[in-house]
Amino acid sequence: MNFDIPKINMSRPTYIVGGWVRDKILDSKSKPKDLDLAMVAPSFEAMRESVIEAGGEIYLESPQYLTIRCQIPGLGPVDVAMTRTDGEYTDGRRPDSTHIADCIEDDLSRRDFTCNAIAVNVANGEVIDPFNGVNDINEYRLRTVRCAKDRFEEDYLRLFRALRFSITKAFDMDSDIDAALRDRELCAGIKNISKERIREEMLKCFNFNTFITVRYLNEYPNLLYWMCEQGLSLKPTLEKLKS
Repeated sequence: MNFDIPKINMSRPTYIVGGWVRDKILDSKSKPKDLDLAMVAPSFEAMRESVIEAGGEIYLESPQYLTIRCQIPGLGPVDVAMTRTDGEYTDGRRPDSTHIADCIEDDLSRRDFTCNAIAVNVANGEVIDPFNGVNDINEYRLRTVRCAKDRFEEDYLRLFRALRFSITKAFDMDSDIDAALRDRELCAGIKNISKERIREEMLKCFNFNTFITVRYLNEYPNLLYWMCEQGLSLKPTLEKLKS
């Protein structure tokens, strides 16, 4: 499988990753808004030089996050990040440390779901899919990269992301994800998440389909319980939802 994308002359291995790839596989005619690139580079300075050599106009540099926001001819506005791996997660939300990775496969291995762990080489459109995410997307199946329990304990917001992808993308959760959402002890880790991040995920669900979202919350009451424990309430309203 190859993608037909504008050829970008990057001096270092660079890949389109994340939601753009997932949504293009779901619907080749779709026009995803956000475009994220992952670049294999030995340092932030080397990544910056490669962006400039490709004609990129840099808007924002964030060395602490190994990320550059810029505009690249042929691609438009993009976020470019160095390929990396994550250290331990001790707060149930963010890694304690990150380390530069020397290949895209290592970077993909830290991601949450297989549908988000796919990369497209900007040089030739080649798809890199080490966790069989393309097949999962085509089967509308939601699986975690490796062990579901471990992925959720790293970042408990992923529990709500699983809910969102099931609702907005019509993905069926696999048995391991389903079991995690039914595990009351595991879901207690939601207390590590800010209510603002939970609200952001839930608004996407409700704005997409209120009825289906309520049905899912009824199916997985642990999410509703801990969401409310965080002080997040569901506001009764007759306001028209945004399309």
